[in-house]
Amino acid sequence: MLSAHMIINQSGPAKHTRAVILNGDENVADFARFIFHQIAANEPERDYDLVFCTPVPGLDPRHENLPEIRVCTIDTAFLDIMPTNRNIPPANHIKIALPELFRQDYEQILYLDTDIFIRHGKMSELMDLAPRGVAVSAVLDGLQWQDRLAKQQLDAWEVLEIGACKYFNAGIQVFDTAAYCEQNILENVLEYTKQNHQHFYFTDQDAFNGYLKGNWAPLPLEWNWQASRLSMQLVREFDPHILHFVGQTKPYLANPLSFTRSYGRYYEEFFEQILQKPLKRKPRTKARDARHRPDLLRRINRFNPFFYTPIRNLLALPRHRARLRRVSRAIKNGTALWPPEALQRGEKDPCP
Repeated sequence: MLSAHMIINQSGPAKHTRAVILNGDENVADFARFIFHQIAANEPERDYDLVFCTPVPGLDPRHENLPEIRVCTIDTAFLDIMPTNRNIPPANHIKIALPELFRQDYEQILYLDTDIFIRHGKMSELMDLAPRGVAVSAVLDGLQWQDRLAKQQLDAWEVLEIGACKYFNAGIQVFDTAAYCEQNILENVLEYTKQNHQHFYFTDQDAFNGYLKGNWAPLPLEWNWQASRLSMQLVREFDPHILHFVGQTKPYLANPLSFTRSYGRYYEEFFEQILQKPLKRKPRTKARDARHRPDLLRRINRFNPFFYTPIRNLLALPRHRARLRRVSRAIKNGTALWPPEALQRGEKDPCP
């Protein structure tokens, strides 16, 4: 559908047949720099290009203290159909077109969001895990494997007829370029969006999943460990490679959540030592649904003189611990995490 002419400008040609690509605008360029720096530290000798795609002319995330980055300015007019908001700008949707844009350059593309933290592991290892010939490989979304769903999301899935499908997180994906282009996935996803965007809850993520309807290859959860109060308590047990600070869990925001706050120092050190400027923390945006609002018990406990003692969790803590054990057991035993019927039957999860 598209060709390289959609790339308005680029800093240089491809040097390898694989690439790790991040997208963004001026709001996330520094965090893309942070990830490129982590990748280079973990894998000094690489067999893939590092690429940054942006719709912003003149935006250049390269830096003297960073590895070589190929910068491409993209004409995103063809993505105007994709819904946007203050948290999801047009630059975010470039991921949908990456295989088409770079079909002449790369056989395989690893896409990464800019709100991830690489604890350990090489990106080449992640790309090697993705089966060749399968257009999209990704990790089950935390809404499913953490076994906690918002009613709004369930309602959206029902309308989109994907409620019984495994649903992946679009923040980390491995694309097989040839398979993706042969199946015209970009064109079909855009057409699906045109017909269904009014029902989307997670914009391009719903577009991907709504069109593919489970037709994607699962990757291990450890390569996209989506941050939540539950999942962060399992980090020591499962030692994930990549933390994904979804939503408002980002540790570089002002007043970060308690379960990700400790990671903020890594960003502060990077900004001060590598970029040689202070980290400017932006405020967290208000939660858009009830999932993030304190329930009645928590509101009452706010005025409890024992609020900062275990008594505050007299009712909530046992439920949370039971859920923690259930999720941990399912991951270790390989039992199905989704859909709920398969979990109840104890079926094996096809995810590695």
